[in-house]
Amino acid sequence: MRFIGIRFRDRDLITAEQIKAQFYSYDTSVRLANRIVLLREWLLEQLTSLERKEREAPWVQEELHYLDKEQYAEVFDALHKEREVFDFAERYAEVFEILHKKRRRDEGDFDFADREEELLRRMIVKKRFNPLRQQVKRLKFVDVRGLYVQLFGDVDVYREMTHAADVPEHWPAICAQTKEKLNRGELFYEDATPYLYLQELIEGARTNMEVRHLFVDEGQDYSMFQYAYLKKLFPRARMTVLGDFGQAIFPQATNLHEADSPLFRLYGEAETSLFRLVRSYRSTREIVAFTRMLVPGGEEIVPFERSGRKPLLVQASSSEERTVRMAEHLAALLAEGFGSIAVITKTAAESRDAYALLTALGSLELRLITKKTPDFEKGAMVIPVYLAKGVEFDAVLIYDASAQTYYRENERKLFYTACTRAMHRLLLYSVGEWTPYLQALDEALYEVDQ
Repeated sequence: MRFIGIRFRDRDLITAEQIKAQFYSYDTSVRLANRIVLLREWLLEQLTSLERKEREAPWVQEELHYLDKEQYAEVFDALHKEREVFDFAERYAEVFEILHKKRRRDEGDFDFADREEELLRRMIVKKRFNPLRQQVKRLKFVDVRGLYVQLFGDVDVYREMTHAADVPEHWPAICAQTKEKLNRGELFYEDATPYLYLQELIEGARTNMEVRHLFVDEGQDYSMFQYAYLKKLFPRARMTVLGDFGQAIFPQATNLHEADSPLFRLYGEAETSLFRLVRSYRSTREIVAFTRMLVPGGEEIVPFERSGRKPLLVQASSSEERTVRMAEHLAALLAEGFGSIAVITKTAAESRDAYALLTALGSLELRLITKKTPDFEKGAMVIPVYLAKGVEFDAVLIYDASAQTYYRENERKLFYTACTRAMHRLLLYSVGEWTPYLQALDEALYEVDQ
């Protein structure tokens, strides 16, 4: 276990080593989360004791000189309330009078100033210690990040944890990148759920017994670990997962469309049903006929009977010519009355470049969509494909469909996702050789503009 010491005014009140020693003094048969609760209570008791001692510290005397009138008034009122309590006791409790020798506690008492200072000291220290108490109550003394970092040690650590003979490819590089990210206070997307799972093991389960049904959209982008975690968080809920495995752009994608999908193991085959929806309603028949041939099994997709133009492949001799032709097509599409037009790029960096080149012509009104853009508006925009997932546009222009940009087989679904954003028009541009995904298509499925 890893812990974070409790510091106050640049010094350790309770060190990480002391916390660790107390933790390991508990019976190991007690559940981990329960031992953390015991540790929290011990820490709160220690803070209470340390708070009393801190009232005599020199810095408290210094702060007494800087208190405002409101703080003095608060203490003065408290002392008067104390006096009223004693007055009540003097009148109605003879024993209380004897114990306290009938002494009235007011501003005339010889110890009034001492008691005022004592209350002020308590108030000052309590105010400074409250944030420490809140941190302890929220279990901030547990170094969850340090615990997670420990999982990414060397190869021997991996084998010890997993009892596996084989180590994943690039494991040292994965460890280095993950630790570097964590040291910056950041997490890779893939690490978010395992991190939460580890935190839950330590701090106790967080379950919701009221939610009875979960709907998971873009389900192909969730890993089985994430599905298992969702089930753990909502143990009384059924689950409906919707997705298109053809648009699985992340490496941890889950197969949804086949009978051997790992999702069948989540609730069991008897409790799981698979519905395959094969008709596409978004795009025209020509666009569906074109895009369905880009992915394996796509021939099963049935297009909706709405006709339009075939996709247009635009071959340019230079990036400058591509920019000019794209600007002409954008202007023509806007003139035709299309309300939403997207120039889709592969990456965010490519989006910035495309936006700069197109707006430099001065004749277009474009918006650059980034992960910080709050919403989508009508008009023409430049957007990376991973932000365009789940969104549809009247017309789509694929900024670079060349073999230089799309050549890996594991990027095929990314390309497919970009093309299937188009409802009525699809235009693809290339400087140089076309991506292999297009070279394998029947030429009757598209038009070419040299």
